[in-house]
Amino acid sequence: MSGQQHRSTKTAKNSKQAGQRTRTARRRSCQSHEEQWAGMIDLRSAPLPTAQRQQLVANIGHSQGNTHLLRMITPIQRDDREKPPTQPITTPVDETATINKRGAAELKVGEIAVVVLPDGHSQAKKMRGKAHTSFKLKWGKFQYESTRGAVTAVTEPVPPPITVTIQTIYGPRAAATDPSAYGRGTTEEDKQVGNTSLGFHEGRHGLDYLAYLKKEPLPAFAGAVGMSVKEFKQAIRAYRAAVAAYTKKMNEQSAAATDCVGEKADFCVEQPQP
Repeated sequence: MSGQQHRSTKTAKNSKQAGQRTRTARRRSCQSHEEQWAGMIDLRSAPLPTAQRQQLVANIGHSQGNTHLLRMITPIQRDDREKPPTQPITTPVDETATINKRGAAELKVGEIAVVVLPDGHSQAKKMRGKAHTSFKLKWGKFQYESTRGAVTAVTEPVPPPITVTIQTIYGPRAAATDPSAYGRGTTEEDKQVGNTSLGFHEGRHGLDYLAYLKKEPLPAFAGAVGMSVKEFKQAIRAYRAAVAAYTKKMNEQSAAATDCVGEKADFCVEQPQP
């Protein structure tokens, strides 16, 4: 073999080895970045810090053969952003409810809009080891027009639409898994099926409220166009009083059905029985 042929063969061999080393390095780089990407998918429930995410994207972009991964990053991150936060809600809601961006459940009970908020927490000493489920009714202002002391038109729905908000608050050292101290959760039927927790008890209050709203219509508003402004304002006051009585009865019926059965609460002496 001539010297020129020997040099040509050696050069080709070196070129082949260099190419092999380059391909091996690329495979290792791709594998490394794919492992990083897999780790990112595993951590989707706890998103990476912005700087770390940007570095990961840059690394993937610099490695050849990973453009398909780079294209996947944006839609996956967008899907995570659009998912509402998952937070505990003690009051059970049915399949008609939707979860909004705040994590609250929204549903309609008849014509009433209901919002069931995620569970809250209180540090008040009087709430130590306890929980409380309550509701609030909210509505807008009565808007009307008048001429010469008489109501001539209403500019908004009258009465204004009502929204009912329900929420369970847990105090210090209280959790949904704690045993119920009285009422629902302590009856023989509840014990037989294992429904003995504080969360179950409080959830029954929420269900009591929903059942009441479904069964009992809201008070009627007696005001109308053509009344004097004085009469219309009297109708507004009467309506507010009727709503207050409605909510009082709603609380009383829930207390009777959920607190005053099984091992009754201390305050049940004066509560009407369901």
